[in-house]
Amino acid sequence: MKLTSEAEVQNSRSGERVLIVAGRATASLVDPLREARHWVESVTSLLPRVRETIVVVGVGSGFHLRELHRALGALALESTMIYGLDTCGASTDHARRELADIASIKIVDLSRCQGIEEFFAHRDVVDWIVEPFTILRHRATIARTDSARLSLADVETWIVGRTTAAIRAHLASRPRVAAALNAVKTEKIAKAKLTSGALYSIRDLTSMWDVASEPSTERRILRVLEELVR
Repeated sequence: MKLTSEAEVQNSRSGERVLIVAGRATASLVDPLREARHWVESVTSLLPRVRETIVVVGVGSGFHLRELHRALGALALESTMIYGLDTCGASTDHARRELADIASIKIVDLSRCQGIEEFFAHRDVVDWIVEPFTILRHRATIARTDSARLSLADVETWIVGRTTAAIRAHLASRPRVAAALNAVKTEKIAKAKLTSGALYSIRDLTSMWDVASEPSTERRILRVLEELVR
């Protein structure tokens, strides 16, 4: 069934509806449910044992999100919120239709996101970005969408704070942390990171912490961990 000039739905050999975008299947055309179950098995050890938001990078056709919901149900965590992120509008539209019966799955369309600032300000990102969450990668979808204007690999990098810009965005979304940092030290370390391309570390953040507000090194480390690791 044709959806748009670039997107259509085909039935897999096992009978499930699989979205095709620009000629590329977003799930297995043989048995997408089996593929989804294998993915859930591969991430089972990463699942939280308490009710905590789960963020999945890569939506595809949505089969793995439904199977993830079922797996959480087996852990008595069926009400856990699952956020599925994708940069493909056709994929997010399709997944919303297919998963409309599960209230605890929210599909986040990032196809119009222009960059890191818009990502952190996105209404469906601010809900969880400053709270404890578990991030899971659907590598098959990430690989299939590597030619998108905004790649899912970029999104993952922002979420885990692998760049200076991402760290700055995380700090901006956590005003209590930003307010406790020494402005001079922060700027000095930021310039060094931009020059070297190195990543921020917990040691960097504790050295930036305002000594006047937290004179104890141990206490500064604890404050950083409380805010960023939780």
